[in-house]
Amino acid sequence: MSRKRKPEPRVAVARKKPPRWQREHNISRFLWIFIPLVLVVMVALVGYWAYDSYVAVWNRPIAKVNATTIDIDYYVKMLRLYSYTQRINVHQASLPWQVVQLVEENEIIRQEADRLGIIVSSEEVTAAIADIFPADGQESSDTVDITPVVPGNNTPADGFGNEISVTEGNDSATDADNPSSPADGNGNTTDVDKEIGAEYYQFLEEVRISDDEYRLVVETSLLAQKHLEYLEEKEVPVTAEQVYLHYIPVGTEEEANSTVNRANAGEDFAALAQELSIDETIKEIGGSIGWVPRGIFPELDDEAFGLEVGNVSYVFTSEGYIVLKVTDIDGDREIAKELRQVLARKEFDDWMQEQKDLNVIEYIDENMIDWALEHIDWKYENVNWSIE
Repeated sequence: MSRKRKPEPRVAVARKKPPRWQREHNISRFLWIFIPLVLVVMVALVGYWAYDSYVAVWNRPIAKVNATTIDIDYYVKMLRLYSYTQRINVHQASLPWQVVQLVEENEIIRQEADRLGIIVSSEEVTAAIADIFPADGQESSDTVDITPVVPGNNTPADGFGNEISVTEGNDSATDADNPSSPADGNGNTTDVDKEIGAEYYQFLEEVRISDDEYRLVVETSLLAQKHLEYLEEKEVPVTAEQVYLHYIPVGTEEEANSTVNRANAGEDFAALAQELSIDETIKEIGGSIGWVPRGIFPELDDEAFGLEVGNVSYVFTSEGYIVLKVTDIDGDREIAKELRQVLARKEFDDWMQEQKDLNVIEYIDENMIDWALEHIDWKYENVNWSIE
């Protein structure tokens, strides 16, 4: 029998260490790679923090109107604009939220104008600005009312609350061939060659907005005015059933009942209005409102159009108790132009609210408002306009 051979034991061979110079070279190479990598990461983190804190933060959305996003950078500029032009302190509690509503409404107006084909020319915008900031030797237009109003009430106005007039009764408001010459409230063409005064550019520096940004605000005002004219022409009837209305606002239901009884007993309604009305204007006109169609006083419509001629009644409204009387009815009377404008305004306001309910997403909250006010950073921030 053959004997099994025992395996020969393996001799362990000691690994030879690399020379010292090679070890030092490897360590040096590792440090040359690792330290720059750490520095790059640190710089990237600091850069991201700086971008997020000082750049990206200005791009945060405050609202979205359909596909258009409104960022906080634009919002802060509009805060400065409306604070300055309305002479309202930027920290007044209601102003920041009113400006939110305003920028949303302006975007809705621009989008709807594009859909309807309503246009405003560059010349119209320039003429409107020149009316507010005339060059030396030129007078501001009498058709521009620069009385400040609180923004956010759907009033078509530039930053100063000016209701800028355009062609009255323009039959081609939706035509791409609209005349480019703006017009005053009487339908007269204004001078598009008027020069903008130096005060305009000083104003832009004060508010820290660009010429393009302010021109967009004015353009939107003109678009809103043309939209109102479009509604007046297309949506508001020329004739309608109307009543000749008289009314007296009183303080309590007891006063309303007493007034109705006295009128039904034969006392003169005008005399009662002068004696009992809590509204000075109504008192002065003896309660005589005139011919009105439905929609001018929505809360009175049901009662007023249900009364027979000569009858007196009262209703409770959001403004209090109203005693009313109808002295005539016309089933198809031409609506006065100023009342058609009121009805167009109501159509516009109802449409605007519907658009906001359907197409606006708001992201802004109190924290973003506070951030905007902290970063508005201009010299008029703490001016109390009311005592200047």
